[in-house]
Amino acid sequence: MLTIPLSIAKYIRSIKLAETMLAYLSINEDESLTNWGGEIHYYGLSNLNIGQPVTEKLAFLEGMLPISNALVLPFLSLDEERCAHVHLVPYQTGIYILLFDASCEHEQVQETQQQLNELKLVLYRKEQLINTLKAENYQLKHLN
Repeated sequence: MLTIPLSIAKYIRSIKLAETMLAYLSINEDESLTNWGGEIHYYGLSNLNIGQPVTEKLAFLEGMLPISNALVLPFLSLDEERCAHVHLVPYQTGIYILLFDASCEHEQVQETQQQLNELKLVLYRKEQLINTLKAENYQLKHLN
């Protein structure tokens, strides 16, 4: 397919994600594919055809298009193994859909969230034990 336009390449560099697995799709005002490239297969995209409605391959875009300003969909699960930051960038009369791998970052966020949840649970249990001890202490003081 064709190369990516310079303004889209500058956008990619500006968000500092150029080193990740990148795939891109270009669509026209009719939301039909006009171009694609990068690591398309990495994201489970195959059998792409010029003129094909983009929502046939990326169902999550249904009802979201068209857009007038850049839009970012962070941590979008594409399948059980792949998670991507999806950037929708208007360009001339169409839109570029940029997919940046976020799988490792997503795993790190999930692990951090799990640790936070476990810590909150420990603190909750500690608070319950302290309240129980205070209640028992109060009863002991007032029974004697």
